[in-house]
Amino acid sequence: TCSGTIGRMRYAESSLKGTWSNQDMMKVVADPNKIAPGYLYAFLSSHFGIPLVISGTYGAIIRHIESPHLIDLGVPRLGKKIEQSAHERVSKAAELRAKASEVVEEAEAKLLKEADLTGLPDFHAGRMGGISQVKSDKLISRMEGVFHSRIHQEAQEQILASRNGALTVREIAKKVFEPPRSRPIKVEDETLGVPFFGTTALLWADPKPSFLVTRAQA
Repeated sequence: TCSGTIGRMRYAESSLKGTWSNQDMMKVVADPNKIAPGYLYAFLSSHFGIPLVISGTYGAIIRHIESPHLIDLGVPRLGKKIEQSAHERVSKAAELRAKASEVVEEAEAKLLKEADLTGLPDFHAGRMGGISQVKSDKLISRMEGVFHSRIHQEAQEQILASRNGALTVREIAKKVFEPPRSRPIKVEDETLGVPFFGTTALLWADPKPSFLVTRAQA
């Protein structure tokens, strides 16, 4: 990623073949005659590589980096044996991740079939909103457009009309709650703190903590 959030990296495995990315991502294409691509990725995404990548960041509001900022970035050379070993491990991990994505898609398709759910129109192309009607008293408990949108109503209608029926979360959950919020007390020493993950990071395939908070808040 080279705009906004800087330095998030992804090794381009087989599942990305035929996909397209926008201008907020930068691609590094390794010369296989000079370096193993998996090794280059391993270094650039490491605790040493990321600070070097983001050091070229500029922009006060929206942060950016561009290709010239990476050209002179130094990459340590550890010999063919070690670099090839790192490359093979990264490549194997990428293959497993691609396979995992396929398995998840198969599981979702099987679940929808068994649940008698035919699927919904795509969220894109303006589908997220749509036009719907709702009684005014329904807005008292939740005045949120997406909750009352057609895409939400269609999901509910399909579930309730399926042959399997449905239960509410209230009926199957032991407890649903939001932990109390407090201002995080940051610490530097790993022995005194625990990793703090933001909401966005938890959705990443390889989440990384934003900082450490005191163990008393854990």
